[in-house]
Amino acid sequence: GEFFYMSQAKETSTGSQFLINPSEIAASQLAQDFKKPNDLQKVKHVRTTYEREKIDTELKLRIIVQAHLSEVEEGLSFVQNSTELIVSIQESFKAITELGQSSQQAIKDFPTIVQVDLARHNLKVTLEFLDRVTQIPKQAKEINQLLHDKTWNILLAHQHLTNLQSQCDRIIEECRNFPSDESTIRQTLSIVPKMKDQLMKDVWGIIDDFMALAIVDPCTLVQAIRIIEREDAMMAIKRQKQENDNNNNPNKSYNNNMPVQVNIFRSECLARIVLVIAARFESLLPAKNMIGTPNGMRIHEFVVKCDEIMEDLRIVHDDVSLVFPPQYDIFDFCCRHYHAEMFARLSQIARESLQDNVPFEEILGLQSYLPRYYLIFDEFEAAHPEPDVHENVNILMQSFIRQVQKKLKEWCERIHESELTATPTLESTGLRTDAHVNLFKMMHQQLDLAMTNNLPLVYVKQLVEVCREELIRFASNQIERLSKRWSDLSLEVLVTTINNSSLSEQKFIAEFLDDIKTYLSNASKEEEINFDDVELSFHEIAKTGLEGILNSMFKDIEKLVGELYTPKWLEGSTTMLDITATFDSYFKDLYEILENFYVLKAIKECADRLVATLLFRFFQSNLPIKPNFHDRYMADIAQIEKMFLLNSFTERKLEAHMLVLKGLGKLLRTLDLRSFLPDFIVFASSFPSCSMEILKYIMKNFVPQLDKKSQKELLDECEQVVEKFKHEAPTQQTSAEKSAQGFLNKVFPPAPTKEMQEIEKANESANKKTKPEKVQKKKGKNTEKEEYSQTSKKSENDFEGIPVLSGADLFGESLPKLE
Repeated sequence: GEFFYMSQAKETSTGSQFLINPSEIAASQLAQDFKKPNDLQKVKHVRTTYEREKIDTELKLRIIVQAHLSEVEEGLSFVQNSTELIVSIQESFKAITELGQSSQQAIKDFPTIVQVDLARHNLKVTLEFLDRVTQIPKQAKEINQLLHDKTWNILLAHQHLTNLQSQCDRIIEECRNFPSDESTIRQTLSIVPKMKDQLMKDVWGIIDDFMALAIVDPCTLVQAIRIIEREDAMMAIKRQKQENDNNNNPNKSYNNNMPVQVNIFRSECLARIVLVIAARFESLLPAKNMIGTPNGMRIHEFVVKCDEIMEDLRIVHDDVSLVFPPQYDIFDFCCRHYHAEMFARLSQIARESLQDNVPFEEILGLQSYLPRYYLIFDEFEAAHPEPDVHENVNILMQSFIRQVQKKLKEWCERIHESELTATPTLESTGLRTDAHVNLFKMMHQQLDLAMTNNLPLVYVKQLVEVCREELIRFASNQIERLSKRWSDLSLEVLVTTINNSSLSEQKFIAEFLDDIKTYLSNASKEEEINFDDVELSFHEIAKTGLEGILNSMFKDIEKLVGELYTPKWLEGSTTMLDITATFDSYFKDLYEILENFYVLKAIKECADRLVATLLFRFFQSNLPIKPNFHDRYMADIAQIEKMFLLNSFTERKLEAHMLVLKGLGKLLRTLDLRSFLPDFIVFASSFPSCSMEILKYIMKNFVPQLDKKSQKELLDECEQVVEKFKHEAPTQQTSAEKSAQGFLNKVFPPAPTKEMQEIEKANESANKKTKPEKVQKKKGKNTEKEEYSQTSKKSENDFEGIPVLSGADLFGESLPKLE
């Protein structure tokens, strides 16, 4: 009666009966529900709803009637006992009257009669007290039989036990005047507390099975809850009585230090519900078999059991919440504690993931399940309990990212090593292996994994960043191998690496980037993804591989280069023919197995390096320059030009190379260093990276008359000129050319004009007149040749250890005299 009410009931002014007119209620309800013809489609739904409400109402009425019936029976019992007592009292008064009339004759014996009457009264009180004491075990026995009846009413049994307990308390209170008998009486009455303890055990057993009873036997659960509430109410009354006694009897000793507990039995009830929830989780999701533990469950099993457990909340909402009083707030209470248990399991999985004990497949499955976890709360419009499970999701996803990174690193290393041993296939664009195909296939798989599992954008970006880092690391490993181990690698391996990296740079990286952008655009999020550093890294692989090929080529001709500009070469050896044949063989092989773009790039780099090698070799040789030196040298240059032109290296691209080589031939023929340097400056403008050292060498060895300070200044200028050539575009090299010409004029000043010669002669005549005779005579003793010889000797001492051409004496005649 405390928990339910009857709907659609109207009480009369006297409150004696309920007036319910079903026809009026039905007509009113139909008018509201069926206002439109289309509403007739709801008839089946409305009938089903009303039938369900009818069943619920009948259940509630049955519970109410049963509770009221027990109370009425108890009231009738009290009325019958009261009637019998009234009749007995009337008879007693009648007997007293008769005795009073007869006692007038015995007035003389009145004192004796008073004593006898007092004794009889005391005996009567004692007998009544003993009767009350002996009645307690009898009533307890009857209640015990009621408790063991299959059709028992636990609420009524509790009420009887409560009344019996009250009688026991009063009897014990009365026994305090007879201390000698108190222990015996307490022992006689001890059966009542024992029975009450047993009854409360049964009540707690009902609470422990609250989920099932809410469905199959809600009446029993209601009775158990009413007992709990009744116990709390009696505890409150006792507490209030104790407070009143303390106020009325301040000298009476009570233990006031005991904490005041409110609703002790309700708290115990909720605590047992928490234990039931914990046991439910432990039975289906035991901590020792959690994901990540040895022999732990798999994600599929975990998700199935989680769904099974969370369905309990539907039972709580639909059935249990109808039984418990509103003050229990049982649905929110269960939501909080179900979530706490679930959060504890997820936290355990997250802790295991810190050690990477949770496979990333399990993490992805768990991440896909968690959005579904909150659906049960959203369905019943319940607030999401705290703490948020996504705190653990972040830990799990970081473990996922670490595991993916570790796997990618292992796979990249395997691909990196397999490229050395894999058998390449010859395609239309050259030799290739599946190494880079597998590499980017693996990267696409990670992105597909993210798309399939609907990973949040923040983790997709982290995954993309991991892929980017691993691609760069893969490229760095290949670059390191090519730069350090090029001599151990075959030409096929070098070519295959270049072709593979070229395909990745031109195709695979772009495709992977397009897939990333497509996924991010589907996620309605425009993100800037930059893979320029990846493209640059793979471009660097091809560049380093090409350097390895060139290193191999020049290593093969190293011995032949050492034979150039030697007596054997001058006598007509086939050294240059062998060098060009070696290059030609390399180029033919490269045309068959390497992409054409890189073949032409290799030929161009080969031309740059060959020119620099020949120049260094020429300036470092000790061969005296003889008349046939020029013809022999020019024949080699013609052979080189022919070799490059036959291998599709155009005259326009070869122009700068031939210009400096032919300029050197011109130097050999005319012995005029000044006429050679402009051609070399043009070469430096096209190939500044390989010309700096040659420029330094020329200046040190062909301009020995400069002091160290002047040489340092010219070297600095030379460096500035080369840097300008490096950083200025070919169409914007005016300033660099001017700087180069200025550098040239400082080393070799232009020849003086006729006017300048006349002015210089006049100045010399004037100087002769003003100078002392002794100095003029001393100056006249030395010829111009002796003066240059002394200067050359001083220069040789300053630049000791620097190799010079054996034909330096011949060039010395053509060097200008610097004032």
